[in-house]
Parts: sequence; C-alpha cells; structure tokens
Amino acid sequence: MKFEISTDPKRMQIDVIHVFLRQSYWARGISRERLAVAMEHSLCFGAAVWERRS
Repeated sequence: MKFEISTDPKRMQIDVIHVFLRQSYWARGISRERLAVAMEHSLCFGAAVWERRS
C-alpha cells in the first residue's frame, strides 16, 4: 500500500470534495463557488491511498 500527500491544487478533485463537504455538519450546503474561492485562498492538502491489485 502506498500513501501520497499533495498540495498541488491541480490534483484536487473539487467536485468530489464539494460532494463530501456539502453533506458535512461543518460546511453543510456550501456552494461549489464558495468552496472554489476558499480553496484558492488556502493551503489545501490531499491524500491518496494506492493499493496494488494482483
């Protein structure tokens, strides 16, 4: 299993992040536009887990 952490905004999937956040209790209903602005003005970290399939 390989873990990868990135701060590259081009690697962030804003649509996936938006679906998750708009359902969370701390950002319920956040618009995609507001999220995009927030991400532009923030240092965002993304994490991925890669599993090798045999």
